[in-house]
Amino acid sequence: MRRPTTGRWLTDGESYLTVHRLAVAPEALRRGVASEMMRRLENYAVDEGLHSIRIDTNYDNEAMLRMLERLGYSGCGVVRYASGERMAFEKKL
Repeated sequence: MRRPTTGRWLTDGESYLTVHRLAVAPEALRRGVASEMMRRLENYAVDEGLHSIRIDTNYDNEAMLRMLERLGYSGCGVVRYASGERMAFEKKL
């Protein structure tokens, strides 16, 4: 996935769910667990009346970047934390 360049969220930000960490046990890797967790979060967000999900990840997290692309997340620029810069993504629900 390419580095996002737009620098803007897709929605106005009034009601959204944010994912800051997503971890899967080593023995469950490459079994679709993370994708299923994201699908369930999307369903939860819709049930709660939220309009999007925002998530960020490191530039070198290739598995997460592939998953976000596969699930329809759009690159929205970068977010900056004290620990560094991360790629930002959002999906309208």
